[in-house]
Amino acid sequence: MDKPWLSLIIPYHLAYGADFERALSSVYTQIGVDLKQVEVITVNDGGPALPQTLAKRWPLQQVTLARSMGAGVARQAGIDHAHGDYVMFLDADDMLASPMVLHAFLAACADRPDVILAPFWGETRTGDGVAYDLRSALDVASVDAKAYRRGYLDELGLTFHPKLRVYEDVYFVSLALAFTQKTVTLTTPAFVWRLNWQSTGRRNGFAMVADGAMWVRSGRYQLQFLKAHHAKRWAHDFYELLANIYSHMQQYPPQDPQAVAAEVQQLLQENQHWWHLPRVKPLIRELARQKAQAQHLDLAGIDAYLNYLEELA
Repeated sequence: MDKPWLSLIIPYHLAYGADFERALSSVYTQIGVDLKQVEVITVNDGGPALPQTLAKRWPLQQVTLARSMGAGVARQAGIDHAHGDYVMFLDADDMLASPMVLHAFLAACADRPDVILAPFWGETRTGDGVAYDLRSALDVASVDAKAYRRGYLDELGLTFHPKLRVYEDVYFVSLALAFTQKTVTLTTPAFVWRLNWQSTGRRNGFAMVADGAMWVRSGRYQLQFLKAHHAKRWAHDFYELLANIYSHMQQYPPQDPQAVAAEVQQLLQENQHWWHLPRVKPLIRELARQKAQAQHLDLAGIDAYLNYLEELA
């Protein structure tokens, strides 16, 4: 194979069976592109072996991790084995939204953007059936429906954080978009986020969203990266994160408040210079008010939240 224009990376941990076959079929039935120029890399995150029926049916590059390290580490292993000018991700239980998806992404590559973004469909349960909601191309909670120029990632030094098993996509996508000088946004949905109650984001009744400590940690790691690579944004994003923590705890009461407090305390210590500047508290109060109001959340607890921050600092 000549150097591919795209490396499409599919991490997996469970035996997805027919779902995995559907995902691969959605890739290998693409039209308008030379599939010989698309490198498909499956990354086994310490799970069962890829079924031989799939391995023999399609020309897959297989990478296997000795033990489960999480989707972020698995995706990074795929990047490390990739040869394409662009890298793209697809989970094994999802699928590309149409046979024309890669054709649209290939056309967008002509301008050499750092990141190509597209909206996507989210599958939800409604009564006895399912519905499909259109999700924004700018949704940082999804690393999929986007293609990232490999040279851009290498120049930036951006990788998936090895210590994040959840919210690893928020970390990666947020930073990729924070530094980019050039993006292309497509209008046609790129993939379908299918309903799978065993996926990381949905298992145990969406328990991940209640893991506020890991959400704060992801933000902490983003600030550490910004401090090293884009110091001008460091203070701005620190204040934004403090305001967002209030809204996040309002929406998703943490299952372990002590763990969240420990992460917030660490956050304040790592950024104490910005915390101790004059008039920081009124700034955070106003940011928190604006964000909570925009999401129709309770505003009455903002002063208590500021006292909470003071105590932790």
